[in-house]
Amino acid sequence: MSSWVSHLPEDIPYSLVVGHGMNAQEMKRNRQLNRFFIRDFNKDPSDWAEKDNTFDAVVCCVSVQYMQQPERVFAEIHRVLKPGGVCIMTFSSRLFYSKAIQGWRDNSAYGRVSLVKQYFQCIKGIVISKTVAFQQFCLM
Repeated sequence: MSSWVSHLPEDIPYSLVVGHGMNAQEMKRNRQLNRFFIRDFNKDPSDWAEKDNTFDAVVCCVSVQYMQQPERVFAEIHRVLKPGGVCIMTFSSRLFYSKAIQGWRDNSAYGRVSLVKQYFQCIKGIVISKTVAFQQFCLM
């Protein structure tokens, strides 16, 4: 899930990078993508046009806080990941307040990590092998 930036290290060669976004113009600017698809996961979270067991990894960067049907999105992530594949969810304390779900807005940093873990736990077959929570503070 990306935009004009994939948030992937540029010095690592990838055999295939498929992006998801909501703006085709932004996606076309992303030089790391082999291809992309446009979809609003809040309206249509299931039935991605990808085969089962396709990807080694799925990375979702600063989007989970806006998912209105996260269980359906996570089920699709599980479907398209190869056995033993990795899913990385990144998020921060920054958000578009009016777009984030209430359960995200009203939660602490720890509560948000717990919420994402619950999304994973809702999907049969997903194994949570490691959770890393990192919080950086910037004092002005």
